[in-house]
Amino acid sequence: MRRVQEFKTLFVQALAGFVFVVAVSVANPAKAVTVDVRGVAYDVTTIFGTYENLFPTLEQQVWFGNQGLATEFAATVGNQLGGVNGNIGPFFVYGERTLGPGGLVVSHFVFTGVTSPGGIPPASNFAFGIASPVTTVVPLPAPALLLLTAFAAIAAVRGLRA
Repeated sequence: MRRVQEFKTLFVQALAGFVFVVAVSVANPAKAVTVDVRGVAYDVTTIFGTYENLFPTLEQQVWFGNQGLATEFAATVGNQLGGVNGNIGPFFVYGERTLGPGGLVVSHFVFTGVTSPGGIPPASNFAFGIASPVTTVVPLPAPALLLLTAFAAIAAVRGLRA
């Protein structure tokens, strides 16, 4: 009898934890937008930091090396991700080059569809756009999930009786 009570207590605690996690994730969704660019759906969000620290991530973006594609992303996203970078939107970096003997790095980027005339100070913090293609996940049908939950509960009860 004591083991059954322990199981019930653990089950209630696990259920309460699950409800809490779901409630928090619904109340504080990640700031992202889904956009369609050239027939492909992307989840676009921002990362915040310095250009020099974030460059390894920035150069992996689908628009890096393609000013036209970076401009399309910036124009499509606009200010949907909030008023970052002084309300001009995130920076979509599409390239960089080194100038002069001092090695000044100039980044090429766009924001809200406007091509930047200059560069980004490498040690200053800004919001940069990043994207990943949307992948479609086939959800587990509700009846199958209930059946699996029932099997798990039966197995747990049998384990307590043993």
